[in-house]
Amino acid sequence: MTTSIPFHLPPNISQSLGDIVMQWARVESLLAEFLSYLLMANSGYMYVLNQDVASSTQLKWIRTLVEARVTNTNTKEGLTALFERIDAVRQERNAYIHGVWGPSSEAGGTCDSRGPR
Repeated sequence: MTTSIPFHLPPNISQSLGDIVMQWARVESLLAEFLSYLLMANSGYMYVLNQDVASSTQLKWIRTLVEARVTNTNTKEGLTALFERIDAVRQERNAYIHGVWGPSSEAGGTCDSRGPR
């Protein structure tokens, strides 16, 4: 039997995690809007469909559509760089949000994340 040690995140870390959640929700919203634009679809209908589709999947769809629809090389390169950044941020966000938090093992540390579950 494992005994759990009571642990509470410091308020500044809780607030930062909340900020990450809220900012990522905005990114997901913008991805859904861009997907709607690329599909020339009703954004209200797309909102309903996108609720159960992971942002990583939506981004894959967007990449495919951009390849097919965007003809300007500079625009494609800029979007590719943006998509790579979104992927990197998503991975970092997931490590923080889905990580298992606990007391820090480092001297002077208050807490840390043990990575995704």
